[in-house]
Amino acid sequence: MEAVIRKWGNSPALRLPSAALKAAGYALEQKVELVVSRGRIVIQPSENVTYSLDSLLAGITAGNAHEELSFGKPVGKEALLWPHAAMFPMPVTWSGSSLSPKPGMSKQVIVPRW
Repeated sequence: MEAVIRKWGNSPALRLPSAALKAAGYALEQKVELVVSRGRIVIQPSENVTYSLDSLLAGITAGNAHEELSFGKPVGKEALLWPHAAMFPMPVTWSGSSLSPKPGMSKQVIVPRW
């Protein structure tokens, strides 16, 4: 297959035919690396795969989630009590702690999603 290098803005660009992309097993928006060697430009899949937090969280199911872990009793001021619980609607109940909630609070620590 032949293609022509053209100008795209201030950069040279190469449009890949869909058939070539499909035959090589690449997809649109896939990250690739360009390797220049001996007068050739080689396009290869990027090994630096990135994940989004949303896609990772979407993969958690009841079947692959682990049990609650205990790290022992607090030894300092490491217990987190989030004052703005409405902003972080993902409750996690604590256990085995000598801490007690303030009046009117439940025994939940709200874990932010970021």
